[in-house]
Amino acid sequence: MSEVEQDLDIAIGHYAELLASNLHAQRAAHFPPDAKKVMRTLTSGEAAELALPSWVIVGAKGGEA
Repeated sequence: MSEVEQDLDIAIGHYAELLASNLHAQRAAHFPPDAKKVMRTLTSGEAAELALPSWVIVGAKGGEA
């Protein structure tokens, strides 16, 4: 490996470390470990769409899609 290739490898390595450090800092700032997200309460229709096959819902609506 030539000296230029070694210098390029070193520069890329330093840049990768800098990027990883910045990404870690941004993740910690935007998504702190104590952050919690609560799922909202679903309506009965939304729950049915998740729980039942689509043909059951279409049949219950009188064949409407």
